[in-house]
Amino acid sequence: MKRGQLTIFILVAVVLVLIIIGVFLMFGYVRTPSGNGVGTVEEVRDFIYDCVDSTSKESLIVVSFQGGYYRQPNLVFSYSPTFFPYYYYEGQINLPTITGIESELGDYFSDRMVECLDSARFSNIDLSYSNPRTEVILTKDNVYFEIDMAVDLDSEGQMMTIDLRDFSVNHNSSLYEIYEVAEYITLTHEEDAEFYCMNCVSEMLYERDLYMYTFPTIVEDVTGVMIYENRTGVSDPYAFIFFNKYRGDEQTPKLTI
Repeated sequence: MKRGQLTIFILVAVVLVLIIIGVFLMFGYVRTPSGNGVGTVEEVRDFIYDCVDSTSKESLIVVSFQGGYYRQPNLVFSYSPTFFPYYYYEGQINLPTITGIESELGDYFSDRMVECLDSARFSNIDLSYSNPRTEVILTKDNVYFEIDMAVDLDSEGQMMTIDLRDFSVNHNSSLYEIYEVAEYITLTHEEDAEFYCMNCVSEMLYERDLYMYTFPTIVEDVTGVMIYENRTGVSDPYAFIFFNKYRGDEQTPKLTI
């Protein structure tokens, strides 16, 4: 029995190490574009476009890894430097909505986009801008970032404005379909917190070309769920993680015939 407990502990430790490695890879995955040098207008335009592209990709990676959240909700399994939301917490359902996830993606993009532009160091061109307003739309196969922001360029008294609505981007993404699987798993807790239809989940994963991994944690009655892409041609697949915390006394309802 002691040997079995030790094996489980080692397994859990390995999983947590992998998560930690994933966190550091995640936060270091998308590099800030280089905005240094003298700079021509074309180079500045390219820099701004790179900021839009890299920041939108980063928002998908981070918000997905944190279960659909940019800002930390109330109920989370905290594991610095990140967190994982509880979708089920001792009988309470805390599932985010698609609209909520879209808003979190937009907020992350808006904040990080300003940071990216702030990093620009062009000796002959000054940039000025206000905080963007970003609308994100998730569809079955894509995520769209619609950006309302203007960047003013001052090159030795010559003024030019770049409208970022011209730079709005979309990325091929399974996030909407990942959410559908997470939603199904979570809502089944309302009927039965002990079990869910694994065949149903397997079929959903197969139809959407996704993988899922569930893992225990060192904390008693807490389980983690990770859903990730397996799509051909997707160069930047990402993981979607959420946790469930159980009371320990959940019971499967009895069937009445």
